[in-house]
Amino acid sequence: MTLKTLSDSVSINLRKRNYERVSVLCRELLTDYADSINDASIISKLYLADLKQDTGSSRMSELKSFLESYILNNPEKEMMVRQAFYFIQKCKVSLGLYESAMTGFQQIINQFPYSYEGLLASWDYAATSLLNSQGGSGGGAIASSKYDYELREKGVISYIDDPSDVYDSRKFSTDDRKTLNDNLTKTFSSQVNKQTREIKSLEEKVTKNEATNSEKKKYQEMRTLKEIIKARKPETIAGHVSMISDDLSRIMKSTSAEYLDKHEANILPTEFALHQNYPNPFNPATKISFDLPQDSKVTLIVYDLLGREVKRLVNNEFKVAGKYTYDFNAASLSSGVYFYRLETEGFVNTKRMMLIK
Repeated sequence: MTLKTLSDSVSINLRKRNYERVSVLCRELLTDYADSINDASIISKLYLADLKQDTGSSRMSELKSFLESYILNNPEKEMMVRQAFYFIQKCKVSLGLYESAMTGFQQIINQFPYSYEGLLASWDYAATSLLNSQGGSGGGAIASSKYDYELREKGVISYIDDPSDVYDSRKFSTDDRKTLNDNLTKTFSSQVNKQTREIKSLEEKVTKNEATNSEKKKYQEMRTLKEIIKARKPETIAGHVSMISDDLSRIMKSTSAEYLDKHEANILPTEFALHQNYPNPFNPATKISFDLPQDSKVTLIVYDLLGREVKRLVNNEFKVAGKYTYDFNAASLSSGVYFYRLETEGFVNTKRMMLIK
């Protein structure tokens, strides 16, 4: 059969729900046509077919090993390798290896903060955390492993081997595992470099007012993705669904023509700034604005005259470069002098405001 004939056959059998045949054909494509195939959807179709047939976890365990072998033997197929790694994490979820899967999804989040690959991984991380809170072979606690915590804190931009991952020692030697991890490191580093170059190029064009409308839209989309892609742990399924809905709404809003027109002129501040609240004096509400010329973690806190914390408006949250405004309502506070303090990575400033009732 030709490559096209096999690919068409996969689609036809998938529509017919002939999952066993889909599984066989996908493996044939990935094994016998590895040099020429560049359709990452084949891996997702293979996963779906095996998942539909999996009754005792044996198929997911075998699929995980198959995808690991693919990464081991096809380091030059970057797009396919990334897709294989993603579905290895999905296999772990099916096998109840929740913490290890969350660590894998965290890796993807770290590597692809400007793309929908990272967004999808963040949703999967959240869904897996819900399963983990119910108990699983990955530990059974809602807190992630110490390794996962360190991964998030360091914000690594390279692949790091997960020591809690389970490999089939009958199929993979220690050297095989090292080679597999080296292949993932090269693939992730290559993609990170591509994304970094793209966002910097777009940023330069936008700053110089040389960007086309499509480039402005792409730039704003990437910035919005960078802000919302993170590891999150919703407490309920409803919370997870709401989180996904909010993410999609933010992306659609940020790339709308109205939004782009509104923010185009001041899309990138040139320096850090904490502005005077407005109105001031105020009763009972006011607005507090600040500028970020670069991505940074931000804390914004309101204090009373004695230095006691009154309201934490932003709590050490990651924010992309741009202009921000927060509402502060002092309806429950008494008249007097208050202070608000902005802390970022490399900038700290405090201003005074007056509440008069």
